[in-house]
Amino acid sequence: DAMQTYKYALMLDEKNVKALKYAGWLHFQQDKLDEALEYLRKAYDLKEETVTLFMKARCYLKLKQHNKAYDCLHKCLMQDATNSSYWTSLGILFGELMQLKPAYECFTNALKFDPKSPENYFNFGCLLELSNQPNDAIIMYDKAIEINPHFQLAHTRKMGICSQSSTKSNTLE
Repeated sequence: DAMQTYKYALMLDEKNVKALKYAGWLHFQQDKLDEALEYLRKAYDLKEETVTLFMKARCYLKLKQHNKAYDCLHKCLMQDATNSSYWTSLGILFGELMQLKPAYECFTNALKFDPKSPENYFNFGCLLELSNQPNDAIIMYDKAIEINPHFQLAHTRKMGICSQSSTKSNTLE
């Protein structure tokens, strides 16, 4: 068990930054966000690494602590303004706050820095869907599917839009 390994490493050295980070990320993946943040805070206090800051931002985003997530992501982008994951997470944050223009700009940057990421197209598609731009959303989902034909969520979202539009056209007749 990975967590047992990290706990053992931390028992030997409570300042093992790598073990703290990995334990934090494992807790994040298990949706144990408070525990994740505890490990990640300790890791970041010991060594200020952007990757740890980004993990903290992801926790805050899941907890809907948008101000804290924004602060972390802003610091991440100050370190590396070309990292598409930072831009995507910031876009998601703005989307959750219904700040659609800044979200659009973030997803545009994410695609600029990583045009081969199906997740970037997918997230942009979700924003366009939220913005009542279903045709543009479908284009983004299609691009995600083109890059990764097995991207099931993109297929599902696209089909949802298509079935809604066919239902609307059937009710108009």
